[in-house]
Amino acid sequence: MGAYNVTGTSDFSQAIITFENGKLYGRADVQPDAAPLAPTATPDVFNIYSPQGSLDITFLRDENKKVTGLKFFLNGTEIRGE
Repeated sequence: MGAYNVTGTSDFSQAIITFENGKLYGRADVQPDAAPLAPTATPDVFNIYSPQGSLDITFLRDENKKVTGLKFFLNGTEIRGE
């Protein structure tokens, strides 16, 4: 959970991940509302659906298994957040 500063787009500057009522939610800092992240069959990969579309978010971990960032593709461009 947290706010991740993103690179690879000028549409927004942070991806914000929250945990509420036992579920993960995500939104860009320019969006007023968060959307739920649905787990996929792949560990650390979640699907998010919003009115702007659907995409898969992959959480990145270090050697100690701590989440250190995230990545996803938006309009064919890889976006990373740390």
